[in-house]
Amino acid sequence: MLKSFFKKALPHVIAVLVFLTLTLVYFAPQLDGQRLIQGDINKHKGMSKEIQDFRETHGEEPLWTNSQFGGMPATQVSVIYRYDILRHVDNLYSLWLKHPAKYLFMYMLGFYILLIIFKADPWIAASGAIAYGFSSYFFTIMEAGHNSKAHAVAYLAPLLGAIVLCFRDKKLLGFALTALFMALELKANHVQITYYFGFVIVGVFIYYFVKYAKEKAYLDYGKTAGLIIGAVLIAVLPNIPNLYSTYEYTPHTIRGGSELTIGPDGEKKEKTGGLKFDYITEWSYGIDESWTLMIPSAKGGPSVPYVFNEDYREMIADMDDLTPEQKNQALYGRGMSPYFGDQSFTTSPVYVGAAVCALFFIALFMYSSPFKWVLLIVSILVLMLSWGKNYPSLTQLFIDVFPMYSKFRAVTIILVIVEFTIPLLAFLWIKELVKKDDFKENFKILGKEYKVKKYWVFIGASVLLFLIMFISKPSDDKDFLNQKELQAENYDFQYEEQMKFINQAKEDGRFPEQYLGQESQIAQTNATETVDKARVNNEIHPKIRREIYNNDFNRSMGIAFAALVLCFAFLWFRFDYRIFIGVLTILILGDQWSVAKRYLHNDPPQDELVRLGVEDPGDYKQWMSQEDHLMPYTADGADIQILSNELQEDETLVDKINQSISNYEGEEKPAPLAKMIQFQRYSQDPKTQRVQKNEAPIPVKLAEKVAFKELNQNTHYRVLNTGVGLVQDGVSPYFHKSLTGYHGAKLSRYQDLIVFYLGQEQAALRSGGEAAMANATITNMLNTKYIITNAGAAPVKNPYAYGHAWFVKGYESVEDPNAEILRLGSLNAKDSAIFDKKFEEHVNGWDLQYDSDATIELVDYKPNHMTYEVSGVDTDQLAVFSEIYYPLGWQAYIDGKPVDHFRANYILRALRVPAGTQKIEFKYELKSYSWTTNVSLAGSLILLALFGLAMFKEFKPMMETTNEDEAA
Repeated sequence: MLKSFFKKALPHVIAVLVFLTLTLVYFAPQLDGQRLIQGDINKHKGMSKEIQDFRETHGEEPLWTNSQFGGMPATQVSVIYRYDILRHVDNLYSLWLKHPAKYLFMYMLGFYILLIIFKADPWIAASGAIAYGFSSYFFTIMEAGHNSKAHAVAYLAPLLGAIVLCFRDKKLLGFALTALFMALELKANHVQITYYFGFVIVGVFIYYFVKYAKEKAYLDYGKTAGLIIGAVLIAVLPNIPNLYSTYEYTPHTIRGGSELTIGPDGEKKEKTGGLKFDYITEWSYGIDESWTLMIPSAKGGPSVPYVFNEDYREMIADMDDLTPEQKNQALYGRGMSPYFGDQSFTTSPVYVGAAVCALFFIALFMYSSPFKWVLLIVSILVLMLSWGKNYPSLTQLFIDVFPMYSKFRAVTIILVIVEFTIPLLAFLWIKELVKKDDFKENFKILGKEYKVKKYWVFIGASVLLFLIMFISKPSDDKDFLNQKELQAENYDFQYEEQMKFINQAKEDGRFPEQYLGQESQIAQTNATETVDKARVNNEIHPKIRREIYNNDFNRSMGIAFAALVLCFAFLWFRFDYRIFIGVLTILILGDQWSVAKRYLHNDPPQDELVRLGVEDPGDYKQWMSQEDHLMPYTADGADIQILSNELQEDETLVDKINQSISNYEGEEKPAPLAKMIQFQRYSQDPKTQRVQKNEAPIPVKLAEKVAFKELNQNTHYRVLNTGVGLVQDGVSPYFHKSLTGYHGAKLSRYQDLIVFYLGQEQAALRSGGEAAMANATITNMLNTKYIITNAGAAPVKNPYAYGHAWFVKGYESVEDPNAEILRLGSLNAKDSAIFDKKFEEHVNGWDLQYDSDATIELVDYKPNHMTYEVSGVDTDQLAVFSEIYYPLGWQAYIDGKPVDHFRANYILRALRVPAGTQKIEFKYELKSYSWTTNVSLAGSLILLALFGLAMFKEFKPMMETTNEDEAA
């Protein structure tokens, strides 16, 4: 019996080895110790630097970080939960591969499991798994660093397979696998992906309800549905720490909506319980852009200059209908990019594969199971939802009607569902095609036979597909220009845009005084220049983009035609199906591998890129060493100057840093502190005559890592970099406690400050000098000690920062959040505090007598525990702290006794300090962290026990038979 078992298992083992081999070949640099350069992962390292440093030093989780946006819960940035058993299960499932290679392997393995559950032959299941795994968008998200998204996508297929098992005769196994894969899906921690996959699951539930209803087996359906719901509830338990922390945090974030019902200029706006429509649909797929599913360059390609792509450079050089001047403009002119879709920009199109799409289209006519209608309806629905603002009525309907839909942005992400349903239906038909030998019989639909041979249906569907493709081809030059490019030729439009920009600059204090009164003339000049450039570009774009489009159109036509001819030949001649599947797999893999390599590849830097100074020379363009992966950033001159200033102010820091450098354990040793500070961070490129940043060698980076770790753990102040976006900065938090940051769920009150005040203050501080610092209320009350105006220049020390805490002379309460934030604009926050009237209980009946001799000083800093010394408090005082107020977790203590604190100045903490107070502490004691961790442990043990029981029952008959054979 064991021999029989191994014989049955062998095809699955071979399939797994094939997936592993493809993964390792594609991600070969990982075998060489390289790590993929992932932009979002690098930013995450910046956001989580303080958390990780604290973890290394103290051996515990801080649960709060002050490194970005003034401060926010660390549970939404980086946290390690105790008893994380699922982490080990995930490692086992992915064979301990490192990301991003693990995700490709998991894509294929998961889809293979799904097709096996659908009773596909291992050959067919492996082919379908490869087709699914090599969808181009999956590589784009890996390249971008969207690891949680990739992780969540990887568990969708096996999760659906487990649910299907529940509706069949494998109830216990299906129950256990549903609980397991749902738990792993939730652990991936990308709720948006999981939510979107709910459309598929709902479709499956409806399909089986109809199926059970025909047999009047309503009770059986109810039991199965209850079984699946029970499995989902069990899956929640191991993930309860993360799920609950997100649940309690969300209402306070931009995803929970703002409390404000006014805008910065006082205009009324509707209060929402989620994200705004414009924010949700900022990234919307164009309706005709959907052709990229089958033709990768249907909208030109990625939003990168032509010059950055060797194939484009060669193509442009060979184009006879471009003059030398036009070729030069195409390569080096501004705004010259192949992309002409409706999105602001894109890294790559969503390409499922020409062969796979062709098979999907044929399956709509040929596949006999009504399950195809589930996949078709879901595919059409999510495709239309991906259009977002380009089909606003449907999107608005879902925002209004469907719970949680308004919590997610970038509706284009929903296309991962189309990338799932298309190959699934395609290979369900391939499974049926291989098993059934009725190709020459009459066509049947819903049990009724029609007098037309099936091969005519196949041929007709194929002809229809190619006819649709030909009809969809763009023909006019304007078809190769997007709306922005067409608008750019409109002088009136450009003039209005220029005036909007100038007026905003005037409001922000960025418009030069010497040009006041010349706004209209400047706008006219700029509009004329913009229109002239647009007309030049728009004459060149269609010629190049048409060439790019035609190349990929012909390519997709050829691949689709080859796939359909192969299917027809197999159906007509019925040769060995393994040859058919093998050739089909090679065709699909060759197609999708080559397209995926356009966006995530192992190529060395191109000479042109090195010459332009936009890429550093190295072994690979998209890969870096393990050391650089761990330390992705090199400090700028401004960062080093801040460090040097702090070393001068506190000489004990020098000893601490030198001690840490000498104690550092690792193969490489950090450079000495002095050498690190003296490292030349900028140089002139003799080829381009551009100033470029020098990448530090590993010893310097190690010294920076140690030095800034000690700096941030022994000091507490904030830095504002005026040269970066307030919400797109992952670098500043790597070195400092920053007012900027990078997070999709920042606190809504902080976002309100950005919109109302902080954005304007940042613009004014960029070049406003001391007057701008004196008037920067938000920047000062957040204790911003340094203003960085230029990465290579010395930072400006802000003498107007309020410090860690201060006593105010008076206070006032206001009616609501609207009044509070408006009052903040004219508040002298150093002397007065304002708060919402709901906090009046903390000061009721109190006549504040300000004492100028009272002092308060921060004497010990940890992100989750701050200690202040107080002296000279002879009467009750009101203290305001330059720390972000968050209603969950933070507990104030006065001389060791817990006391209540409240919110002031819209976002800060305030505390009534009794006479005689000696010490004040703020501790972050998030109660949910402890109890949810214990629930997680119990849930993990239940889950493993359930899985073990299911496996025992599944293999028990085999074991019993084996024992009987041995006894005989």
